[in-house]
Formats: sequence, C-alpha cells, structure tokens
Amino acid sequence: MSARSEAWRLSRAARCLGAWLLRRAALATGLLLCACAAGPDFVRPPPPALARYDRDDVPAQVEPADRVDADWWRGFQSPALDRLVADALAASPGLAAAEAALRQSESDRRAGAGLFYPSVSAGYSAQRERTASQVLGVAGTGSVFNLYTLGATVAYSLDLFGANRRTVEALAAGVDVARYQRDAARLALAGNVVDAAVAHAAYSEQVQVTRRLAALQQRQLE
Repeated sequence: MSARSEAWRLSRAARCLGAWLLRRAALATGLLLCACAAGPDFVRPPPPALARYDRDDVPAQVEPADRVDADWWRGFQSPALDRLVADALAASPGLAAAEAALRQSESDRRAGAGLFYPSVSAGYSAQRERTASQVLGVAGTGSVFNLYTLGATVAYSLDLFGANRRTVEALAAGVDVARYQRDAARLALAGNVVDAAVAHAAYSEQVQVTRRLAALQQRQLE
C-alpha cells in the first residue's frame, strides 16, 4: 500500500469519526434543550402539621367546618337584609373593579395560550397595469393587464427552554389571584353591610327601649 493510499484512508477515517462525534453532540444538545425549562415546577407547600394550638395552657382545637355558602347572609331569612346586600353588591365600585380585573386576567390567559400555536397572516392586492410600447421596442399603444398578488406568512415561536409554558402558567395563576380578590371583596362588602344592618337594628331597638323607659319615668314623676 502506497503512502498516498494510506493518507487517503486515514483522512476518510478522520472524517467519519468527526461526523459521528458531531451527530452525538447534536443529539446530546437536543436532549439537554428538551430537558431544560425556565424555572422549577410549582410544588404546593405542605399544610402545617400541628392540629391544635396552645396558649397560656388553654388548648384550642381547630376543627374543619363545612363549606359556607356564597350567599351566607340568606341564613338570617330576612328579605330586607337580602335587599340591602343585593343593592350594595350591585352598586359597589370596588367590586366592579375586581370583576373587571378578573375579566382582564382571563383575557390575558386566553391570549397567552396562543403562544403554543403558529400565527398566520395573509394579504391580497389587485392592480391594473399598463406597459408602454416604447419600453418593449415595438410600435403600438402598449398592453393593459391585471396584476393579482396573494401572500401569506406563518410564524411560530419555539419553546426550547419552556419560557412560553411558564408564561401561560403565570397567567393562569394571575386568574386565580384575581378570582380570589374578587371573592374577598364580595365577602368583605357583604360582611360590612350585614354588620351595619345588625348594628342599626340593635341601636334602633335600644333607642325604642330607652324612650319607653323615659316615658315610664315621666309617668312616675307625674
């Protein structure tokens, strides 16, 4: 075997080894990119392990209660109280703002879901053209023709590191936060109205009793 043949064989072996190493590196890089994600997965924290809380040697047992209805004030069976709460919920600007924030969060979540799908745009145009005969180098008045143009564009964002997935998860969490804030605003408003109504009724009854006592004392004085 000549030196030229041996050099050609070694060169071919080196090229094959380089191509094999390149394929291995590309495969490892692809697997690494697929395994990577922007940030860790959300893990719900565990609940407290304590079941009772002691304070000054006085045990306080925490017992789970049944789920409270959203319209809890209806348990008083007072139509007048129901009307007061309904009017307050309908006319509260704070609750209306919380509802608007919830709708905006839901819209953002629906828009964020579009990150997983390609975007397609299309365009169409029509023009009437006329060529001059002098340009073509022939005699005549030229030619008139219609020019139609149709175009489309497709775009897709590759989520190599999970950024889009994390973005959608954050938007979904934002919807939960906005919903809880809406529920908290509704609960606080209803509680304030019921508390004020009960206090008003108690003070009104106290005023009536005080007036009757004053009348009795006036009779005794007479």
